[in-house]
Amino acid sequence: MGFWDIFKKKEKQKQKIKKTPSLPTTKNKKAKESDNSTDKELIINDSLLEELVYKWEGGDEIIDSLVKEASNQTEANVKFIEYLVNLIDSEKLEIPMLPDIVMKIINLSENPDTEIAKYVELIKSDQAIALKVIKLANSTMYKGIRDVNDLNLAISRIGINELKNLVLMLSLQSKIFKNKEFKELIEEIWKTSLLTSILSSKLASYYSLNASNAYTIALTHDVGEIIVFNSIKGYEQFYKRKYKVDAYFIKRIAKSYHQEISAFTLAHWNFSKEQIDIVRNHHTPPMDNSNDYHKLLFIAYQTSVILLNFKFNKDNIYNFPYEFLIKFSKLPLSEDAFYLLLKDSLKEFNDLSLIIS
Repeated sequence: MGFWDIFKKKEKQKQKIKKTPSLPTTKNKKAKESDNSTDKELIINDSLLEELVYKWEGGDEIIDSLVKEASNQTEANVKFIEYLVNLIDSEKLEIPMLPDIVMKIINLSENPDTEIAKYVELIKSDQAIALKVIKLANSTMYKGIRDVNDLNLAISRIGINELKNLVLMLSLQSKIFKNKEFKELIEEIWKTSLLTSILSSKLASYYSLNASNAYTIALTHDVGEIIVFNSIKGYEQFYKRKYKVDAYFIKRIAKSYHQEISAFTLAHWNFSKEQIDIVRNHHTPPMDNSNDYHKLLFIAYQTSVILLNFKFNKDNIYNFPYEFLIKFSKLPLSEDAFYLLLKDSLKEFNDLSLIIS
């Protein structure tokens, strides 16, 4: 028995859903409605996925689990599950494209001999980012003897890795971590992702690992939650806002399935298999033989959640549960080094938040 047969059987038993929307099977994405039928064709823009060959490992598990979620839910919540499962089953989740400037700066940075002039030329193409680069160079994080107003000097001052991190950060914040309906939730996810990326990067430097790689993994690890929240727009358009989904339910679905959806998103963005696998398993406590970046992300994420939820600052930072966290991180980090890391990371987080606001 196929998945949709199982799903229909469950719906029929509950007498909640009479019709199941079907995904289009041709490249013609125009919605069709027959005068003699209530069947509709789901409008999904899957042009970004046509060349994607990656098959996410947990797709079937997500579908099976979502079917179980349909039990004891309101009709609107069941409709949302039905819609989301349809997207997952057909690999038609609408994944946003990374801005061109992100891909271009990554390509430039892969060649260590790339001249500063190339970066200047690229950054000049985005005035908003250019202003933020100069603002960062003149901040307390990098401030020299005098302020700089020249991009060449600003980039030289902050360095290529920091430039790449800033471009990725600004692009994600402005283009992807945006949703008016769930603004507060998205901002909460963004703050956690930003602080996690800062902590992970500093940990990487401490252990002589690639700080930029650690930063990128951490900043994108929860993007799957954003994909779920953004799917609401398509859901409401399809059902013409007839079924209002409970916001708490959407948040729970996003939290429950974001790891696999984040991994799927990173695959779409051509991230490495290592990066994808780390994001897919970032809530799994690492073992002694786990990937080093997995260990970094795990401790950085757990630390960020505690720091933000309990509003830690430089005055009460020594109340942070060091022993509890280190026990599960599998990282040999001294207590003094840990608290210094926390203080430096919180300061950078606050400084960056002002710069990019």
